[in-house]
Amino acid sequence: HLGSIFMAFFNNLPIFGKLINSLGWEEIWKKAGYSPVPLASTDILTGLQTGLINAIPTMPIYALTQQSFGIAKNMLDLKWGVVMAGIIFDSKVWKRIPIKYHKEMKSVLDDILERNQKLNRESEKKSIKIMVENGLTVHSLTEKEIDIWVEEVREFQYLLKGDVIPEEIYNKVINLIKN
Repeated sequence: HLGSIFMAFFNNLPIFGKLINSLGWEEIWKKAGYSPVPLASTDILTGLQTGLINAIPTMPIYALTQQSFGIAKNMLDLKWGVVMAGIIFDSKVWKRIPIKYHKEMKSVLDDILERNQKLNRESEKKSIKIMVENGLTVHSLTEKEIDIWVEEVREFQYLLKGDVIPEEIYNKVINLIKN
């Protein structure tokens, strides 16, 4: 069972920067034409302050709690990525649970997922509202600009699908973004 929360780009410039925090994804960002800088989460604020990076992909709630929006005062209003969370049972454990309980367990997990997704989306909206009240500028995109981003992702999605992200999970994420 998978759940999700969306990510956004936060920048200290009103346009999307080419320097981006990218711990773990450097090669993909490079191949997509960006200048990734791998940083530990504890170094993001310093990286933004010094100009080492000028953009970070993160969840709005994290930008609020970390206070990175105080430096990266611009948010691109584009749900470009999804942070996935899930509940996974080891197949050996699942097989030890009597089959008569499987359906009920899946139902309970679906309920937990639904509640968490609702809570996450509400938290995202509240976080953005608080940041806007404290100086964040949200940059909305035109349909044409969204199309440009979609095309850019299409150009390097082959780097993600399969090797980095299992195809089934990748397809589920794409469907979440569309909906």
